[in-house]
Amino acid sequence: MVTSEFDKYVADLLAEGAERLAVEGATCDTYRVRIYGKWHFLKRLKPAYATDPRYRAALQKEFDTGYALDHPNLVRYISRGEDYILMEYVDGIALSEFATLHPEYFCDRHKSDSLLRQLVGVVQYLHSHGVLHLDLKPDNILVARISGEVRLVDFGFCYTDSYPETTGLTRHFCAPEQLSGTQPLDVRADIYALGKIMASLPEVSKRYRHQIRRCTQPDREDRYGSASELLAQIGRKSWGGRILLLTASLAVVLLGGFLIGRNVFTADTVVPAVATDSISVSEPEKTISAPPHEAEQPSDNVANLQEAIRRTITPQFQTAFSLYADSLYEEIDQQQLARRRIAFEEQMESMRTDFERHYAGHFPASAIDVAWHNVLEELEADLVRQMLRNQEKDRP
Repeated sequence: MVTSEFDKYVADLLAEGAERLAVEGATCDTYRVRIYGKWHFLKRLKPAYATDPRYRAALQKEFDTGYALDHPNLVRYISRGEDYILMEYVDGIALSEFATLHPEYFCDRHKSDSLLRQLVGVVQYLHSHGVLHLDLKPDNILVARISGEVRLVDFGFCYTDSYPETTGLTRHFCAPEQLSGTQPLDVRADIYALGKIMASLPEVSKRYRHQIRRCTQPDREDRYGSASELLAQIGRKSWGGRILLLTASLAVVLLGGFLIGRNVFTADTVVPAVATDSISVSEPEKTISAPPHEAEQPSDNVANLQEAIRRTITPQFQTAFSLYADSLYEEIDQQQLARRRIAFEEQMESMRTDFERHYAGHFPASAIDVAWHNVLEELEADLVRQMLRNQEKDRP
């Protein structure tokens, strides 16, 4: 039933043979239509559902939610008819297809972090405006062909204060509590889906494996509490970033000629010579203590945890990094240096994984994450201070 002149105009466009797109859902067909010289995306209920009030209500819910939002990483909703909604057209492809066609894109840390920041940032925006998406998945994320920017689409399953019911989900990406329907949903359901999306992307799944693990914890109390917490982790210095920072610090001292032949930690530390392209050495025996009984744990659990981490990783950090630092003034090519850096990163990540496994159940994942980063920052500060002391000792 035509209800307005614009509806009639749209109906005429469809009757004249609008370009039908391959992308479609279970209940809707999709088209690319040109209106006043500009391409638009039209989503229309299939004939079998066009007169069903339930599906019309779902279409109205999607339009009302999307129309009220304004963000550069959301598609714009323009108009609605009885059985269709009209949106901005994005010349791009779904993230799932993009990752398959361009896996090399995700090898570039700058590019992949930019994409992730856009994605997590737009989810943060939704949450700040009282919207849970609840169907976050690579197929609902478009990557624009020219700009490479992200566009999040499809509010069909969303939850808002005005539309508190959601009727569907995508099993592989939905949180356990969403699947079971046993408790009210909150922002952590979308956090879970973001973790699953990150896990599906080349390189990102390795680079952010700890963040992914926390996002996808079965118990939502162990996940990030907000998208802003996850956003703060994107681009945070990884071991690679930390190494580059420490390398720069070492280079300053090396150029002054103060560290040649000296271990960067203490004059008494014995560091085996590196004769191969690996920095693997006979590591000190790991000293992770068994977690104390709950009744015996001090009240300051975080301080207790940080001390356990510090005791565990300090000797290995010093030995492993000393070997890497020695590489900086050996006559080796950049590829060898890169291999040693990667080996060092893997060694430290392995230690973190072992520690998390050992203390799982005794401390929440969030506490382990904070304590780990605090200890790393302390060790890095100690390293710089030791380098400066060595520099002062060697001044003529």
